[in-house]
Amino acid sequence: INYRIVLRRSHLEDQPLMLAITLSLIVVLIILFVSMYLANRYISRKVWASFFDNLAILKKFNLSVNVQPILLQPSEIYEFREMNKVLENLSERVVSEFKLLKEFTENASHELQTPLAVMISKLEMLLQMPELTDQQAQDMHSVYVAAKKLAKLNQNLLLLTKIENDIYYKTKAITMQQVINNHLDFLHDFIQGRNLRLKIKEPGHPILVNVNPYLMDTLISNLLNNAVIHNIEKGEILIFLTEKSLRIENTGESLDEAPEEMFGRFRKAGASRKSSGLGLAIVSQIVKHYHWNVSYYYHDQRHVLTVLFG
Repeated sequence: INYRIVLRRSHLEDQPLMLAITLSLIVVLIILFVSMYLANRYISRKVWASFFDNLAILKKFNLSVNVQPILLQPSEIYEFREMNKVLENLSERVVSEFKLLKEFTENASHELQTPLAVMISKLEMLLQMPELTDQQAQDMHSVYVAAKKLAKLNQNLLLLTKIENDIYYKTKAITMQQVINNHLDFLHDFIQGRNLRLKIKEPGHPILVNVNPYLMDTLISNLLNNAVIHNIEKGEILIFLTEKSLRIENTGESLDEAPEEMFGRFRKAGASRKSSGLGLAIVSQIVKHYHWNVSYYYHDQRHVLTVLFG
């Protein structure tokens, strides 16, 4: 009897086999996850495309630039269509109310100017009448001062409205030294009357800023007036002008309220009780209009206001 004996031996070890299976599964899973991610991303983009388009439209919505209701992109999804309808109706109401408020503010300010001018003119004539008694003259002068203050308040509110509505959009290169010197000449008597020391530090070459001339004139006027009004007797005013900034320092007593609140409307403190409280609010609005920065702090018995250009 012949016997044949066959011996078989596997050439694959357990460890290499497990490694091959594991790698195969990992590759399959990676392909599966990548495919699912790409498919989900494609579907999401397709579904949310109108949402993101409308979101971009909403981000650009600005009443001061374009006073028109928003028009959103149509969508095939019911929830997005309902949201678009609500937002469009809301924008129509906002634009309508904004136009009415703008028209009312402009008309009210313009209509007030004429009677106020007549009132001030008549009061000036009455104050010159020789037959007035001392008490009558004093009472008449109080009314005259109140009328002048009301006229100034009306003018400042109208200016704020015009700045917010971008009326002063025309610009040209303005020499800062010239504007500052013009206002210092105007304030010379006030500075001398309070025995204030004035120091100016500026570069030897002209500093040019591209801005609306009236707005720059108003900005410098309010800053310098603020430095004079809030100053103390025999105090000091320091003006530092560079290519990038204008800093005005003046001696004075500390304020009771927070520095960030000084740029709000009708904020008054200390010696400024007689003012309208709109000076720094106008400064802040002009700075925002040109995307500049303004800051205030009190240090070493000095009020420091800094405007950074650009």
